[in-house]
Amino acid sequence: MRNVTRSKVPASLATGAAKWRRELLRWIQANPTATVPKALVNGYAQDDVRDALRKMYRNQCCYCEGRIKDVAYDHIEHRRPKSKFPERAFDWDNLHLACPKCNIKKGEKWRESAPILDAVVDRPIEDHLTYEFGGTGMIRWPRSPRGATTVEHADLNRDGWDGLPGMRGRIYFEALKVIRQLKKNPEAPEAVVVRHELEEKKKMQYGSVIDFALEEAGL
Repeated sequence: MRNVTRSKVPASLATGAAKWRRELLRWIQANPTATVPKALVNGYAQDDVRDALRKMYRNQCCYCEGRIKDVAYDHIEHRRPKSKFPERAFDWDNLHLACPKCNIKKGEKWRESAPILDAVVDRPIEDHLTYEFGGTGMIRWPRSPRGATTVEHADLNRDGWDGLPGMRGRIYFEALKVIRQLKKNPEAPEAVVVRHELEEKKKMQYGSVIDFALEEAGL
């Protein structure tokens, strides 16, 4: 998980959210025990909303940072679950991009005492989450109660070497090789190229692992 900057409200939400919210809350008030029809709650799933979230997150999951558009259909994630907070179902600042695994793991979970982190608002994320190298790879390690909630609810250490920790571990060790090269001769002309290579890799999936490796190395 890493910080992103939220873009302006997509046109479909700017023009439709208030109406959709009124209709949804009115229906819930009239039918408090019934299942809400999907047609009433799915107004947020517009093309411009999805496109804006993809740009915000570089097609990467807001929780695990895995690139999702190429291998799976991305989910529009409600940080505050719409089942518990129907009034927030169409709020732009409640919508994020998630991979299917993180979104399904999180489901309708919500912990009011220590809410799951918001990649836009909670800055820097590093105050809440760090990494530790363990027997299964690079483990997401909480630095705060909210970090612990995020690791637990999105299951950010799932599947060991075959899953998130293993993939992050491989990126970490690749970054270490480049960092050693950089530290060996920081004034060499090729050091600029190496540094640029790291900066570009930081933009890719699991890039926060590279930030962690650079911080460890004092760079």
